[in-house]
Amino acid sequence: MALVETSDIESWVGRPVQPERQDELVSAIAFAQRWVERSVGIRSLEKEATAKTVYIDGCKAPGCFLHLPSVVRPVWHVGGDLMTVTEDGASITVALGYSTSAGAVIIGANELRRVTLYRQGGWSTSLPQNIAVTCKVGFVADVTAAVNPLPLDVKRLLCESAWLMFNAASRVGVGSVAKLGSSADVTNDLSRSSQDTLSLLTGL
Repeated sequence: MALVETSDIESWVGRPVQPERQDELVSAIAFAQRWVERSVGIRSLEKEATAKTVYIDGCKAPGCFLHLPSVVRPVWHVGGDLMTVTEDGASITVALGYSTSAGAVIIGANELRRVTLYRQGGWSTSLPQNIAVTCKVGFVADVTAAVNPLPLDVKRLLCESAWLMFNAASRVGVGSVAKLGSSADVTNDLSRSSQDTLSLLTGL
């Protein structure tokens, strides 16, 4: 499953892809999605099927605030996709938004932001990797979804990237050609708006 389909790209370019090349276009979409993930430093652009755990040193938390690594975004904390947190091996309760009873308050879940966990009194500094955060990250393909919908500009970025990679056979061997002082690559061939989207995703 990918965030964009062959029909999205065919609609964008304004013509159908030959039936015998449909499989190659599907492969290009998957490759483009992985390339964008690596380029911007996000664990998964597509919502993960299973939650994964990251380990964080409590001693690196500045006071009460613990910032999740930038690779962990956008984070899910809704319905059956709830973030869990343990500190020194013990589970602590978490809540999204204002709470006077939760062990930690989640800031930035369910949106395209780095997540921060606020713990009244600060975090334990006992040992490295003493805090474990388990969660799902990524977008859903439905651009109208209530939680973490695929942004339209990210969808366009994926379409453009996939199309460029689909047509890469004609470009192989020209990667060392100078283009405005830098090597020619996929990024240079993206539209200005998609380059901006790539930069925005990287900086969040």
